[in-house]
Amino acid sequence: MLYRSYLDLNCRLFHIKNCFLLLILFLSLFFQNNALAENQKSENFFVAEYSECHGLNADLLSLKYQRLETDHLSLGYSSKDYCLKVSFNADQISKVIEPVFYLTSYQLMAVEVVQIDAGKIKPVSKFDSRLTAIKASGLDSYYFLIRTHHNIDTKLHLVSEQQFKTDESKFTLLLVFYIGFVLALIVYNLSIGISTKSTAYLLYSLFSFSFLLTSIVINGVVDYYFFKELNYYLIKHLMFFSSLSLLSATLFTYTYLQIKNMHQKYLQLIFKIVFLLGLFFLIMSFFVEQNRSLFWIGQFIDMTIVMGLLYFISVSIVQYRNGLNEAIYYLMSWLFVIVSVVVWLFYKKEYFLIFGNAAELITLSLGLAYRINRLNIEKNIAEQNVLFLSKYKRLLKVISHDVSNAMTIIKLVIRKAKQNTQMDEKAILNIQKIDNSANKIIEILNTVKAEESLHLSADGLQLIDVNLKDCVYKCIRIFDDLLELKNIKIHVLINEGDSVHADPAVLSHQILGNLISNAIKFSNVGQHIIIKFYIKDRKKIIEVKDHGVGIAEDKINEIFFSDNQITSNGTQGESGTGYGSSIVTHYVKAMGANLRVESKMAQSNSQYHGTTIKIEFPFK
Repeated sequence: MLYRSYLDLNCRLFHIKNCFLLLILFLSLFFQNNALAENQKSENFFVAEYSECHGLNADLLSLKYQRLETDHLSLGYSSKDYCLKVSFNADQISKVIEPVFYLTSYQLMAVEVVQIDAGKIKPVSKFDSRLTAIKASGLDSYYFLIRTHHNIDTKLHLVSEQQFKTDESKFTLLLVFYIGFVLALIVYNLSIGISTKSTAYLLYSLFSFSFLLTSIVINGVVDYYFFKELNYYLIKHLMFFSSLSLLSATLFTYTYLQIKNMHQKYLQLIFKIVFLLGLFFLIMSFFVEQNRSLFWIGQFIDMTIVMGLLYFISVSIVQYRNGLNEAIYYLMSWLFVIVSVVVWLFYKKEYFLIFGNAAELITLSLGLAYRINRLNIEKNIAEQNVLFLSKYKRLLKVISHDVSNAMTIIKLVIRKAKQNTQMDEKAILNIQKIDNSANKIIEILNTVKAEESLHLSADGLQLIDVNLKDCVYKCIRIFDDLLELKNIKIHVLINEGDSVHADPAVLSHQILGNLISNAIKFSNVGQHIIIKFYIKDRKKIIEVKDHGVGIAEDKINEIFFSDNQITSNGTQGESGTGYGSSIVTHYVKAMGANLRVESKMAQSNSQYHGTTIKIEFPFK
């Protein structure tokens, strides 16, 4: 077990170390690309205009174009086609060596670029790139035919060809590291999920894979490297991949944050709504490409993703407050995503989203490692408890057996002593007290033997109608010497025939015995103790009342209703184990009764002070 724990610890440390090394690598590439973004501002190089159109059949020259005041083109979800017209400033672009004009959004990979030569439309060759990029010339205008139902948000840039290729190489390197990093996380966590049969790890792998797939589709990796020759573009099905990511995130959240165990039923209802909406949009996304009038589905997918994100964050906060510590990892992971999205909105660079997704997956992987560690600790504690319980049971059996044997011998000696007719009256009385004490020890042993079953259920007790008066007087006799020593009188206000439904041995020794012992212990010399029985509100009530030093009000719950060991010396220095009061509460509850405690301390009330304890049995 020690070796296994050591091995698990080393695996987690290795995992954490590599995650942070890769994060540092991502950050270094981030700052390089961030510096790059600052060098890509295009001023006075071109004039951009856009208009609605109807494909290649449109008269591109007669369209009513609207000029872009910035180098940023933003078009929402639409069933319409658009034409982007770009005219270059010959004097300005001549300052750039081999100028290249490109659109920063990878969603526009399928855009057609044409020029109009002598009234005829002539295709323009594009760079072999994941981006829509052309060699810029100041001679003619270029027309970019945009046909997509997706939300378009792109910047227009003009740089040198060398700069363009350098930028593309850096971003390609970033993507390679990102894809390798996420695949390594998926394989690592998938192997753990398969070996441990952990649903959380398996759903994490699905969640990571769906996000990776969506990311590489958005960034044109799949279309460029796998479908370029087929002239087919998966980017057209971005709604499908977005819906798939939402579904996988919802399922992973449900398992990771243990939503099914939450008391807030409305949060479970919201989970079902988000899941069903994601499933609905996943199915509907197949029909959008053939029927572009369904473009509004994209808007609702975005709204559902935002709603899901708010829901995920809310649940993680609630569960963290409920004591689920790994929820903080989940909360931090989405914080990284939110920050990356906010930064992306300002810079319009997709690699910000990559950083956010990488940081999210790292954090969630660490959260799963923390969860496994917590579960292992809980498992070890449970195993230790089982081992301790086993030792306790064996010790209990040995003690019960050995003490029972000794008590058998003592009972035989007492029986022989009683047969001696030459003893005086005082000796006979002492022998009788010894016999009573021996009987009490035997009854206590019988109670101890029932302890195991008692902790499991009330079946460990033998509940019968107990003659209360006889039970109380038998219990009082045990304390005759203490009562005589402190000159304390016990007044019993119980009638013949009064009874309660209880276990006689437990009621006598574990309950009344402890209560009377405490009443004597904390009473001063010459005081009185009252034990009475009455029926009120269909409850049979046993009341033990003393006029001793009392209990502080803020200590009552700690003494009677907790498992803490609370011990105090009596009025003449008597000591105890500190468990008597909690034992009383435990057995009272096991017999289906209630315990009420009222007390006033002597310092706070000079006229009346002491403790009153009521045991309320249901009337049967």
